[in-house]
Amino acid sequence: MTDDIVKQITVELSWIERYGTEALSDLDHAALLVALRDEIERLREEVNLWMGAAERFAESHPQYEAFRYYFKARTK
Repeated sequence: MTDDIVKQITVELSWIERYGTEALSDLDHAALLVALRDEIERLREEVNLWMGAAERFAESHPQYEAFRYYFKARTK
């Protein structure tokens, strides 16, 4: 999904560079913004999932204590 959004943004930006913002309809912009919002939320959820897994791993394996400090510093 991320690649599709990047491709769509690239295409729309090339249209804007070529023809100006009048070349795109408001519906095109709205659809792109909705897709961007959804992808950002999906990526945030995935990051939170992996951060939680790494924190649990660090807690259950004390030899990997550096992970715990990394995530503590990252959330500040």
